[in-house]
Amino acid sequence: MRMKFILKISLWVFSLLLINCLPANAQYPKKRMTADFRMGMNYPQMSGTRGSEQFKMGLHIGGNVNYKIIGNFQVQTGFYVTKKGYKTYQREVHESENNVVRVDEGWYEATGNYIQMPFNIGYELYVTQRIAFNINGGVYAAYGYGNKGKTKYKGLITTYKPNEYPVYAYPNDQFEELTFSDTRWKRSDYGLNGSIGFIYDIYTINFNYEHGLCNVTQERLQGLKHRVYSVSLGFRF
Repeated sequence: MRMKFILKISLWVFSLLLINCLPANAQYPKKRMTADFRMGMNYPQMSGTRGSEQFKMGLHIGGNVNYKIIGNFQVQTGFYVTKKGYKTYQREVHESENNVVRVDEGWYEATGNYIQMPFNIGYELYVTQRIAFNINGGVYAAYGYGNKGKTKYKGLITTYKPNEYPVYAYPNDQFEELTFSDTRWKRSDYGLNGSIGFIYDIYTINFNYEHGLCNVTQERLQGLKHRVYSVSLGFRF
């Protein structure tokens, strides 16, 4: 819900700027082709996770090429290296007939490194010769590379008796293995993406959202799809 609200407000603001600044926009023709170098931080999540998601940060670095086809309407593609994944916490409480309480807790974390290419269309609005806004949207394709991504799980069982604290606490079902494997994640991923950006001279800042459409897990009866919010700083050439 928060993301939908933010997107609606951002699109409203961009539309207002477009309406107010179109006459000025025609006064500042720009190069037909530009390139951006970007790096920044990801806030990755996943739909279909079990348990409550916790903050899990990743990084991305890469660049894109923008080519204006009609006026300031453009097509955009690029090449990025990015880290995705998620982190969850699970907690279950079981109570027996003699009032003994058992609490099962689990911490699950999975990460994977991807090479990613966007294929977008967009528009750039020039307010002055040095200041511009842009909006881009389209699709992306990604491929998981290497074997550095890990999937980790740590479980803990704690048992309580009436008026006592606690009686037993011991690890349960811990493991660590590669994320890209026959039992965890597929390497291929694809989905939708959109971004809103600001340009000042050669400096850029962009806010991006990725909505994965591919079920990346190999586990049966599971459906995990990437959801990534990100912000990046960069330079335009």
